[in-house]
Amino acid sequence: EPHPAYNPLYPYNNVTETESGHVFEMDDTPRNERISMNHRAGTYWEMRPDGTMVEKVTKSNYRIVMGDDFLHVMGYVNITIDSDARIKVLGDVNMDIGNNLNAQVSKSVNLSAGEAINFRAQTLNFDIQQDATLITGGAQFLTSVGDINLRSDAGVLATAAGDLNLDSGGNLNGTGGSAVNIYSG
Repeated sequence: EPHPAYNPLYPYNNVTETESGHVFEMDDTPRNERISMNHRAGTYWEMRPDGTMVEKVTKSNYRIVMGDDFLHVMGYVNITIDSDARIKVLGDVNMDIGNNLNAQVSKSVNLSAGEAINFRAQTLNFDIQQDATLITGGAQFLTSVGDINLRSDAGVLATAAGDLNLDSGGNLNGTGGSAVNIYSG
């Protein structure tokens, strides 16, 4: 919170103070012109000499717009929330981002969709430091127009309650470091 720009000179500062302690100032002090309105509870707004606007609400703040609302910020936007935040949108949310979208989350990221979650990118990378699990209620399909490579620094286990089929349009090659074992019941 910036310090108030209060720096009046007599007779330029016109002050109105009410019986309960509300204060309205219109200050025409040269190079320190400002307008401020202060509630006795500490809520205030101030228009500063350089055109900066400062607003402080000491309790809850409600803003209701019955029509459209537009905000155009030509500099940075910084939002700090000391507790939880909830955004509820009854329609669609569309974001058009000119560069990167970065998010750092200290704990978990939970996404839930009633229909589909779709990703489309030139490349997709996952760097998972521990285990990964993919569970589907139906079939899983892994399709590629290029090669599909599976690599493990330990073993690879494929288990099927039904048939396990390997089909190759070219050669089917199997190599073992010691032995290759195929058993049939």
